[in-house]
Amino acid sequence: MIEEKRFEELVKQYQKMIYYHIKLLNITKNQEEYHQIGLIALWNASKTYDNSKGTFSTYLYKCIRGQLLNEMNKQIRRQDHEELREHHNDVMMEDDPIKEMLNEQIVRSYSHILSPMQQKWLIGYCIEKKTPSEIAESEKVSAASVKSWRREALKKIKALPDESQV
Repeated sequence: MIEEKRFEELVKQYQKMIYYHIKLLNITKNQEEYHQIGLIALWNASKTYDNSKGTFSTYLYKCIRGQLLNEMNKQIRRQDHEELREHHNDVMMEDDPIKEMLNEQIVRSYSHILSPMQQKWLIGYCIEKKTPSEIAESEKVSAASVKSWRREALKKIKALPDESQV
């Protein structure tokens, strides 16, 4: 109970610091969520503070800012991932036979520079839409081997001169 009262006092004392960081970092969405993250940072700081290393307010300042920035980065990564997934789903939903045929022709045009194993990865992945594990299973090799084929194939493809610049 004493700890709860002490924490409530800390909340009253440092509430403005949490709101300051929310405003400073220009957080406009999910402010309540970020406020909770600030409170968690306050709680953690109160448990891990070492008074031999400086003042509590300086330590808390860095803890709150760090936790809020970490959460912002997570949100950005999550949003980017969702956008990428939506884009991928949109592309996969387009059942344009001409587009599929052109994609297959482009994929097969790289076969002259790739080893037979790298070709198997490229065709399996790009045309047949298989995962590395599925390709490995069908070729009776390890997934690590297929990933190695992929890595080397991508190096060779990236090393080709860009035809749009020629």
